[in-house]
Amino acid sequence: MSDLYLNLHDRLALTDFMLEAVEYLEPNDPLRERVDHVADAAIHGGDVSIETLNEIARETARASWPARIAVVRYLKTPEGKQEEWRRVLAAVSNSTEHLLERFRGSIKKETLQEVLDHEESQTVLHEAERIEIQEVLRHILPSIWKDKKKELLASAKSAKDELGKLEELLTALRRVASQEGTLNPDEIESKVVHYEDRIYYEGEEVPAEILEQEVGFYLDEREITQ
Repeated sequence: MSDLYLNLHDRLALTDFMLEAVEYLEPNDPLRERVDHVADAAIHGGDVSIETLNEIARETARASWPARIAVVRYLKTPEGKQEEWRRVLAAVSNSTEHLLERFRGSIKKETLQEVLDHEESQTVLHEAERIEIQEVLRHILPSIWKDKKKELLASAKSAKDELGKLEELLTALRRVASQEGTLNPDEIESKVVHYEDRIYYEGEEVPAEILEQEVGFYLDEREITQ
């Protein structure tokens, strides 16, 4: 399996994730104050355990997931793709803006992701420009949620329901791993951790059908061996 999107042993990575994800929450959400307090302590050498950072990061990931997914879905629409492009160009430096505009015109692509994924982009956009674009996106995506919230509320509601279903299946998968007689419980737990990473931290919509198949496979395997 590939490395995790978020290193759960990296204090800086956990802190950065929390500060990014918390921007999707309501201004009066009590979790904001907890994140600010824990992040400030972590950044300035306070007494914050890695367990606490993991707990808050996970809580923030869960709380922000519906909004994050709603934005991801929006950015797949024609309107969303143009909105993302417009906002990125307005936020990056003049030199990066010119590079992006000229390169997009030369390869006849429309969206930011198409430009970044193009085979020639590594030559045109160097590491400095790519880092700048990623940093800009960290701030732009939450701002899209804030500005388009009314339009995206229904999408966020369906994402919240979807998350509940995914969590039920992850719990079921972990329950199979804990049952006596289950083969390869460590393998199952490892899969759960990677699915949680993809869902909570990377913000991926893992199809429920995939987790249902995982649960069914390990249940069947357990019955065969008994």
